[in-house]
Amino acid sequence: MRRDRSEERIPELDLHGRRVDEVADQVDRFLRTCQAKKAVRARIITGRGTGAVERATLDWLRLGGFPTKRENPGSWIVFLD
Repeated sequence: MRRDRSEERIPELDLHGRRVDEVADQVDRFLRTCQAKKAVRARIITGRGTGAVERATLDWLRLGGFPTKRENPGSWIVFLD
């Protein structure tokens, strides 16, 4: 039986407690794993805090050409396909 997309588990990376200088490596490793597993979307949780981790994450995603959509404050959906 085939599952529809609403039942798919979206891979998730939680960056709470991470420093800005850790973002690029963490996000890169996570997205490579997602792509290897043929995921079409992924969730990255940055939290709110000062906004520095969120800005660094979004800058890196833009640099990599990954489209994003804000899911809620501090959480983003990244489109991989």
